[in-house]
Amino acid sequence: MSELGTWQRDAACRDLDTSIFFEGAAYLDALAICKRCTVREDCLEWALDNLNSTNDFGIWGGLTAKARAKLRRRRQEKAA
Repeated sequence: MSELGTWQRDAACRDLDTSIFFEGAAYLDALAICKRCTVREDCLEWALDNLNSTNDFGIWGGLTAKARAKLRRRRQEKAA
């Protein structure tokens, strides 16, 4: 397992086939898993801090790449 963060050991998706978080057909299943995850916020913050437009794919922290981009923009506008 890569060193994404200590939160990863508690993630609801830890022992699952993570391809469901990157394939369109499994979108709703992935969101349901995230919804019940106790470390969803940590996962989302990691994705917001570490993923960018060249490697930002899939569902992280219960949000799609498009939703994370929108959240990043809102945060940047708020900080400005």
